[in-house]
Amino acid sequence: MNKQLLSTAEAANFLRLSPATLRTWRCRGAGPEYLKIEGTVRYDQDMLRAWLRRRVRKPKAQSAAGCS
Repeated sequence: MNKQLLSTAEAANFLRLSPATLRTWRCRGAGPEYLKIEGTVRYDQDMLRAWLRRRVRKPKAQSAAGCS
């Protein structure tokens, strides 16, 4: 098994976020799951993809006046 483990900076780049956002989410108990290996935070790329898939939302129907 060859897992791709990413640093916070690499994971942030993958998600198109800032590393500070990921750090803030970790402190708040939010955001994607992460691994802590001997004090070092790592993100599994497959877990990041799964986290993104769980956030997919379908557009809601809106009235014609509210659509742009």
